Amino acid sequence: MRAIDIFTLPPGEKVIVDWNCRNQPIDMSVGLLAQFLVHIATNCTNFPIGYDKWQTVPAYYKDHVWDNIIKTKLEVNDDGHKDYILKSLAKKWRDHRCNLYKSLKCDPDAPRKTNIGRIPPEVPLEQWIAFVDYRARPDTKAKAAQNTTNRSHLTIPHMLGSKSFARLENEMESQLGRPVTRAELFQVGHTTSDGSFVNDEARQNHEDLVVRSQSSSKNEAHIGVFGKEHPGYVRGLALGVVPTQVYGSSSSSSSRCYSPRGTQAEVDALRQPVHQLLQ
Repeated sequence: MRAIDIFTLPPGEKVIVDWNCRNQPIDMSVGLLAQFLVHIATNCTNFPIGYDKWQTVPAYYKDHVWDNIIKTKLEVNDDGHKDYILKSLAKKWRDHRCNLYKSLKCDPDAPRKTNIGRIPPEVPLEQWIAFVDYRARPDTKAKAAQNTTNRSHLTIPHMLGSKSFARLENEMESQLGRPVTRAELFQVGHTTSDGSFVNDEARQNHEDLVVRSQSSSKNEAHIGVFGKEHPGYVRGLALGVVPTQVYGSSSSSSSRCYSPRGTQAEVDALRQPVHQLLQ
């Protein structure tokens, strides 16, 4: 099935999405769901691009999409599934606006009339004007410059392609027959098919994780190596996971997803089959 086919499903038929214990899509559902949500997020009838940020998009649009598109085409709940899907829509909406502006070669310092004249055919004029004016504001330009600086600090690329860490985690757990740790995910996700790390920084970080894990908890080890988690996001666990799920308490939902770190031999034995899956 293609993502576009979901829109033409007969009434009453829905796509079943596979989810893990943290309400993240896994298995083959990931790609299909992602592409379906791209179609929704990039439609300016569903989510107008003229608003400053996702938080200012009126709840009417989000509720309409959830009740009349998502819930009629997917078998989902109103709790964790909804939270993940709205976060995914938010990211895809932001990415779409950024990519649209760049693809049309707009320049925030160019004359307003020039940028307005680059309007794409699928965007209503009033939305495009509001978006062009937003991008030309001094605070927006400052934020864009800061985002560019922040991206330059991301020096350790993963080797998963379009595959999420949630899907990788599920595949590893299925093959090992046990939960895996964040250190194991980091190792497999940042090594090539021959077992070497993508760069020296990735190798050093993994070595530090292993050493710190011997004298502290796995979560404390991660903070020690990578620093404090950002609000609403946990490094290496993909979209949808928030710090309270992992760091909240020893009896939190994270305890259902992780176990003490496995042996190095298990991880080495797993790496090659996983990389074959990624190819």
